Amino acid sequence: MHVPGSVHRAALWIGGRTGTPLSRTRLVLAVKAAAAAMIAWYVALLAFDDVSYPYYAPLGAILAMGFSVAASIRDSLRAIGAILLGLGIAMACDYTLGSSAIGVALVIGLGVLVAGWHRLGGEGTWVPTSALFVLILANDSNVVEYVGSYGGLTLLGMIIGVAINTVFPAHPLARFDAFAGRLRHRLAQQLDALADGLSEGVAPLSADDWEEYRDDMHPMIVEVRAIAQETAESSRGNLRARWHQSNASLQYDYAHLLERVTFRTQTLTQLISEGEQSENNKLALESLRGAAASALRSLAAVLRVSDVTASDETRRTVADAHRELRQLEEDVLRISHESRTPVFAAAAIAIEIRTALRTAATLAFR
Repeated sequence: MHVPGSVHRAALWIGGRTGTPLSRTRLVLAVKAAAAAMIAWYVALLAFDDVSYPYYAPLGAILAMGFSVAASIRDSLRAIGAILLGLGIAMACDYTLGSSAIGVALVIGLGVLVAGWHRLGGEGTWVPTSALFVLILANDSNVVEYVGSYGGLTLLGMIIGVAINTVFPAHPLARFDAFAGRLRHRLAQQLDALADGLSEGVAPLSADDWEEYRDDMHPMIVEVRAIAQETAESSRGNLRARWHQSNASLQYDYAHLLERVTFRTQTLTQLISEGEQSENNKLALESLRGAAASALRSLAAVLRVSDVTASDETRRTVADAHRELRQLEEDVLRISHESRTPVFAAAAIAIEIRTALRTAATLAFR
């Protein structure tokens, strides 16, 4: 039975959103951020008499809070650098133009230009923001006081935030486990959608119909690369990492395997959805559509059991996938021999499935 593509698209969308902001990692981060902000607020009030802007200390604590100690320190240095640059721009403009429309335009323009400096990374947006704060909120008589409070209290909050993150670092493996499960499930859904689009008895789909079966893999590749980088840096400065060093190394390798199988799934999606369009004079698979669909479903099954390490179920699933793939490869060779014409597109799809299966099987037995 042909399942409408819109149903598959909805399933893929839901599968990609199985994570939740109330995950354990996010909750721990929220608690640490709240604690750091509260401590920063009280320290600012206790350490400085008649402080006018105590709220900048909690702001600094929030800016310093990250999933890893290394990221916390790096982002803090970038943020305070961006803020100081913004303060410098604002003070220069305040002494020359004051808080006029031209002054606002100048600090924003210069701030946005400086924010593009690569060493500031994503924290560069604080250059124009801090510059605007100074120009608008500081009075002519207390510019120096405001700048000192802004920069000093923000730095104080950052120090407190980094200290909290160092004493209570995130577990280097906590975030990855949930992400890996969601990604495997989403890749399996995409492969099942491709198989449904190829199912026997279903007429070749048009280019527009195939769009309903395609899930964009690029954001997932970007995310898995970010997770791999986060895993690599999670041990730096992490006092708990010594007890998880071997697991962190395995996790890093696992992330790269996930990236490879995600890339292969993207390639399969492109080969099949572009080669099997009804507008084409010659379809990529022709009479091999049923065998290819079975191989894709078997590959999806391997991805789904990859969290059942070395179990009998895993071994059977991987063996079934290899059997379906061999059947597809034999059919490709048979059709090529009978027609005396190489079926390059079908062969390319079979090769991609084999490469993806090799990686998925490695994931399954880790």
